[in-house]
Amino acid sequence: MEKKTTLFKLTWPILIESFLFMLLGTVDIFMLSQFSDDAVGAVGIVNQVVGISGLVFSIITSGTSIICAQYLGANKSNEEKNRLVGAALQVNTLMGIIMSIIMYVFAKNLLVFMRMDNELMSDGIDYMKIVGGFVFLQAIVNTFSAILRAHGKTKTCMIVTIIMNVLNIGLNYVLIFGFGPIPSLGVAGAAISTTFSKFVAVIILGTVVFKTVVKEFKAKYLLAINRYEIRKILTIGIPSAGETISYNLACLVITRIINDMGKTVVTANSYISTITNYNYLFALAIAQGTAIMIGWKIGAGKKEEAYKLCLRSFGKGLIVSVTITLACVFGGKYILGYFTDNEAIIKIGITIFAIDIINEVGRSANLIIINSLRAAGDVRFPVAAGVFSMWGVSVVLSYVFGVVLGMGFIGVWLAKGLDEVVRGIMMYLRWRSKKWQKFSQIEKYQE
Repeated sequence: MEKKTTLFKLTWPILIESFLFMLLGTVDIFMLSQFSDDAVGAVGIVNQVVGISGLVFSIITSGTSIICAQYLGANKSNEEKNRLVGAALQVNTLMGIIMSIIMYVFAKNLLVFMRMDNELMSDGIDYMKIVGGFVFLQAIVNTFSAILRAHGKTKTCMIVTIIMNVLNIGLNYVLIFGFGPIPSLGVAGAAISTTFSKFVAVIILGTVVFKTVVKEFKAKYLLAINRYEIRKILTIGIPSAGETISYNLACLVITRIINDMGKTVVTANSYISTITNYNYLFALAIAQGTAIMIGWKIGAGKKEEAYKLCLRSFGKGLIVSVTITLACVFGGKYILGYFTDNEAIIKIGITIFAIDIINEVGRSANLIIINSLRAAGDVRFPVAAGVFSMWGVSVVLSYVFGVVLGMGFIGVWLAKGLDEVVRGIMMYLRWRSKKWQKFSQIEKYQE
């Protein structure tokens, strides 16, 4: 697998897939912006809440991806890989169903907790009940995607994401605005199209997984309780996902701070976050491609090659992310103009785009090096460092800068940027120390 695949072959489909997956959310935001700014604000807050479910699923997908890649590098048997896949599907599907029930039943309670404005509440509940109620589909999509990526089949994931986007755009047009006998459903229409697109993705990805990468897979792997495999996944997955969970929980707290700043700021945050997500796409793609190859190299015992690969990838990711962010700074007024004509939102956005340069410098290091540390089995250090920085820098300074010092929304983004830089420095020093080289999971399993 490793000899036949280069970092470029792994990364370019991931880059396109990540772009298209973000486009899925952007299309919703853009089309809803033609419907109303309030709809955009409501969906932005709901997506923060629904995103928490993705953190739960990442516990399993992170562990599955790391172990599966190392299994491939170590040439483990099909039987062992099949048990691993069965265990991952069992746990993530169960978690997905539980999260779906919670989000459907407690939709209003969750949005009240997030301090959603009463004017946005009706749209927010509609979107939450549909997207949140079917969030188990995302759990299954994530699991299948993790398995395919670990096997180097990043192009397949890209193609499925293209199909999702085409479906989502077509259905959005029909369901949000209405077409012929079909009435305008607004926010609910966007939720239905997004959910149906994910359902189609589950069918396609599942077919590819069972027909190409998990050969001789039988129902017994799904029906039997694979305790040993589940334990291995959780041993890696819980601490591996811990950094991501801490990050998103911190973002949730920061969102509550932002929500107290008024409806205009809430809507501005939805637009700006949607746009700035594209700034780190390349770093995200190369981070995932690098992690797959490092998993293979660690499984094969090639630790020095893994060390050099991460540093090369970090350099490339940093240059590209900062370049894209600079382009966003100079073109920010025109980019925001496609979404809204609200001058207050545009003015805030232009300032935030400039501050985002600080954000992307640190985020490049975090995305690439943290994924590399996880792939090597060093899953605890990123959690400890992340919790310290996210809560001690990002959350605390968001409140201090934004509320105490009266800097508002700009102060919040400055605090987030400082957090990314602090964590980035810690991750870089950890990788250079080579302490991660003693955490190979394959070696532990063989003991």
